[in-house]
Amino acid sequence: MLDGQAFLQADAATSAALGLTPGGYTCHALGDAVLDEWRTVLDPALLLESLAGGAGLSSGPVTGEPARISVVIDSGEGSASSLVIAAEGHPLPSRLTVGDALGVADVRFSAWGTAVEVSTPAPVVQAC
Repeated sequence: MLDGQAFLQADAATSAALGLTPGGYTCHALGDAVLDEWRTVLDPALLLESLAGGAGLSSGPVTGEPARISVVIDSGEGSASSLVIAAEGHPLPSRLTVGDALGVADVRFSAWGTAVEVSTPAPVVQAC
């Protein structure tokens, strides 16, 4: 996200399915329908709600250095996710693993509090 615009780059199959121009980044404003497909991933609160809503939660022991704890999110439908969070200080996530019949996503978070400069990616093949 940059100044209310999102830049997406998808593989050929996803580009075709969503009507995106393949071969580079496509620009989309916040109200663009294509972003609705990704709304849950773009909003951390929605992401956690979608993973944990109605699911059973369990946690393991505090491990490692720095201290962390793994929370297992079990939907009861044969798929489970795990969220690793800091056990000391602010409960910041460091890893999220989600899976279902289609595959597994493993997302890692680091450098909390570090300013990151974001610029327009290139090439932009479809302007906003």
